[in-house]
Amino acid sequence: MNLAMDEEVSEGLLAIDEPCASSSVFSHFHTRMQTRTFTNFWSIEQFSLQQELHPFGESITGQTFGDDSYEFLLKIFPNGKDEDNVGYISLFLQINRCPQPRLQFRVKFTIETLDGPRNCALNKSVVTINRSGIVTASKFFNITTLNNCAERFIPNDVLTIGADLTVFGETQTVTNQDCDATCQMFDRKILRAKNSPTKPLSESLIHLYESGDFSDFVITAKNGHSFSVHKCVLSSRSDYFNALLKSDTKESAEGRVVFKDISVEVMEVIIRHLYSPLTVFKPEDMTHELMIAADRLMLDSLKTQCTKTLKEGITMSNIVARLQLADLLRSDSLFSKLSSFFLKYKKEIQDSQEWKEMKDSNPEVAARVLEAALAFYNSPPNYCKRFKPCFS
Repeated sequence: MNLAMDEEVSEGLLAIDEPCASSSVFSHFHTRMQTRTFTNFWSIEQFSLQQELHPFGESITGQTFGDDSYEFLLKIFPNGKDEDNVGYISLFLQINRCPQPRLQFRVKFTIETLDGPRNCALNKSVVTINRSGIVTASKFFNITTLNNCAERFIPNDVLTIGADLTVFGETQTVTNQDCDATCQMFDRKILRAKNSPTKPLSESLIHLYESGDFSDFVITAKNGHSFSVHKCVLSSRSDYFNALLKSDTKESAEGRVVFKDISVEVMEVIIRHLYSPLTVFKPEDMTHELMIAADRLMLDSLKTQCTKTLKEGITMSNIVARLQLADLLRSDSLFSKLSSFFLKYKKEIQDSQEWKEMKDSNPEVAARVLEAALAFYNSPPNYCKRFKPCFS
């Protein structure tokens, strides 16, 4: 009996001493929605005459727009779609083609004015509609308001309507359960930073610049103000500085470079861009001096950012200055966008003092703009066709 008991105890001890197996399961789900964006502008000339020719219930049909999978069509009723909407412009958006029986999208209707786009008060957040359905803005815009402010809303008797659609497609969920916890935590950080992949590094570099820690080079601007910077950042972000610092130059040996013709304000913009490409600058930072400096220092990324900034918020008061900046940047896309705006409000712009001064000081740019306008007029009936000035 004692022997049997000892054997049981021995077996029990052996079971306790045996290492226990352990496991860890980690999962991470990432859900994303496919989207497509469509933007269309429709300009209707002699709109006051169209109002006389089309009583309520009669419409004007635009051209279709979209891509291989989606097709949309706009219709406008200059005096309302029916008797209940007399006194208003009515707007229809028809879905001619889409891959699925039902379509979900967000639509924003606008009227292009001298002060920028004017949103329709009837814009909806999300629309769900069947294929071949119609989205109706029965009271798109008040006709009395339109006619009382004709110079603002229909300059040169041209009404320009914008339709901006974001189509929501399938929702997909991605999961991964096979990585260990450390791998998944790393993936989670990457996923959180997906929309702004360089933001953490960008913030760190800006902090490094502002603190001045470990700086090993000095840039001096026009009035003697100096900036403490880092060679590794300069050489990696600018071909100009890369060549300067790698060569056997006085600046490389002394650890200092002087730019007597670049102001402190412009140099600050340049340095912040070198340290953080995600830095957002204001339109007023986009100056003639900055364009020249960016070209001199071979900063194509800064010139691209300037182009993007200058495409936004175009108004009557800034278009002439921006046309000259587009010439400095040699940007076809910016020049075409500005030329399109010029064509809408050609008479008002040509009557402005800024335009008259540019004709005297920079006649080549003025001639190029007029050439672009002529190309628009002579093109097929598509108002938004882009003219390429072909900068050399």
